[in-house]
Amino acid sequence: MKSISITRWFLAGSLLLIPAVSAIAQEAPAPGNAQGQGQPQRGQRGGRGGQLSLISVPVSALKSGLKLTDDQAKKIEEIQKKTRADLRALRQPGQQQTPEDFQKMRELNTKATKEIEALLNDEQKKAAPALVKEFSSFALVGLPITILESLKLTDDQKKKILEIADKTQKEMAALTPEERRQKGRELRQSSREEASKLLTDDQKKILEKAQQEAQQRRQRNNNNGN
Repeated sequence: MKSISITRWFLAGSLLLIPAVSAIAQEAPAPGNAQGQGQPQRGQRGGRGGQLSLISVPVSALKSGLKLTDDQAKKIEEIQKKTRADLRALRQPGQQQTPEDFQKMRELNTKATKEIEALLNDEQKKAAPALVKEFSSFALVGLPITILESLKLTDDQKKKILEIADKTQKEMAALTPEERRQKGRELRQSSREEASKLLTDDQKKILEKAQQEAQQRRQRNNNNGN
């Protein structure tokens, strides 16, 4: 029963970011888009309000947080890469995605989540939900997973930042679908500003550099897509 429940936990998060499963964890945020309704969320770069999952968290972060072996990390990375490629194949430029496409995406995420979970030992399975939730909270307030280690946040900073994220998540959950596009964007921007005030000058420089690099990647991706 434990295996079933943890799979459901991760799948609930992964369905929010099906279309861009890699980008959410790898890019720093800019003020962004609201969650879509009635279909899987279009991937949000840097965590614009979505839930991360075992599929989208960079392997380096999982390896550190779950103490993965090199063999586990290699296999998980292979699963993530294959899933990204399969999802990308369902997103043809200029082509509207169908309900069947979204169902295939769900199936791909279900399969990948179970494959990754099967590689974890019992202790890692137990620790994974809390770790991924924490990563999601940092991403929500504009702190990408890829720079958390470099930021070297103090325990006090972490506590306060996670409190900001928790408050923002509760406020966003209370919004109506009609309110989410505008009000949700305002809440995310406000949470980023609050979190940024808790950073030192050196930490802010690390974040700014990550944001600039993310913007450059987005521009390159946009140019390649034209």
